[in-house]
Amino acid sequence: MKETIKKFGLPISIGLMLCVITIFGLVTSCLKTKMCTDPNYPLSCSSAKSCCPTDKPWNDEHGTCWVDLGSCRYTGNACEECWPE
Repeated sequence: MKETIKKFGLPISIGLMLCVITIFGLVTSCLKTKMCTDPNYPLSCSSAKSCCPTDKPWNDEHGTCWVDLGSCRYTGNACEECWPE
């Protein structure tokens, strides 16, 4: 029994550690990805998953950027303010 544990225990534990390290690396690399890389559209709009220029910081959740909140609300859609990443 001890020989079986010695024979398979080390490879299994190394394999599990490699899996955990790989999953951790994938998750952390996905979290650091910048969505808005175009310098003309630096503002990130999380709910629409889009980017807006600095002179139009409001988004109507459909990807359209607006100058002010009043113009955005006129569409009848929910609006959010976009922020730099």
